Amino acid sequence: TRRSIYVQSPRYQREYFASLFDAADNEQPTPQRNVSTVAPQALFFLNHSWLQHLSGQLVTKIFGQTSDAGQQVEQLYEAILGRLPVEAERLIAQQWLGESSPR
Repeated sequence: TRRSIYVQSPRYQREYFASLFDAADNEQPTPQRNVSTVAPQALFFLNHSWLQHLSGQLVTKIFGQTSDAGQQVEQLYEAILGRLPVEAERLIAQQWLGESSPR
């Protein structure tokens, strides 16, 4: 990808993170990049401490700005997905917020 063109990457050492997200093989002079979505990618996002930290900061910020569940859902969708939720998503998210433990 264009963004990874400028990243220094020794040919003899393949990065674990890059391999999770289908980076081209460093050992090939003209590598081909496979496109896939696999369980390790999802697990990385669910379990990585850095992402858990960032999501905690986002929730703290948004929940500190408003106590209205509808606004919280909208702000979270905009921050994470870059769009507003459709009505079905909004209802599911608000129901989940109502059932989750008190903050």
